Amino acid sequence: MDKILLDVKEVCEYLGLGQTKVREILHNNTTFTVKIGNRLYAKKDLLDKHIEKCIRYNIPLYFYFTQNFINLRKFIVEIL
Repeated sequence: MDKILLDVKEVCEYLGLGQTKVREILHNNTTFTVKIGNRLYAKKDLLDKHIEKCIRYNIPLYFYFTQNFINLRKFIVEIL
């Protein structure tokens, strides 16, 4: 049975990123982030959808998650 929520270390392994970057991503993105107490988790199915959008629109994964990209992401969603 696959896990529904991934903790920070599991997201690091899944995305191949460091803990600092993963924590930044989870703090800045409420779409797939779940906070239980002080701990941050990513909902795997929603994270996968974000990754698929990056692939579909040829957007670098790291760039997609940064705070600077939020306005461009909203624009893309509006035009679709």
